[in-house]
Amino acid sequence: MNLEEAARWLPPARLALRELVAARRTLVILEGQLVRSARLGGASWTDLAQDLQLTRQGARQRHLTIDPRATGRRPRSAFRLDGDRARANTDR
Repeated sequence: MNLEEAARWLPPARLALRELVAARRTLVILEGQLVRSARLGGASWTDLAQDLQLTRQGARQRHLTIDPRATGRRPRSAFRLDGDRARANTDR
């Protein structure tokens, strides 16, 4: 069911929650694309940490799987997309 169909019968708060989940998913994808582009452009994890308001380690852990400059190992991303949800991976 899309948001237009849901708008016909869902209470406003529930519809807003569904819209929030969709927006969060889009933002997670966009953040990853921007981090990848910045890394290709030479940005350091320290630079990105400031922009993302994270620690250097937090920024690196969240986005290491999409880092075009990473070599050798296969790291795990701190974020994963699962169905319609974007959520933090808590099994660390």
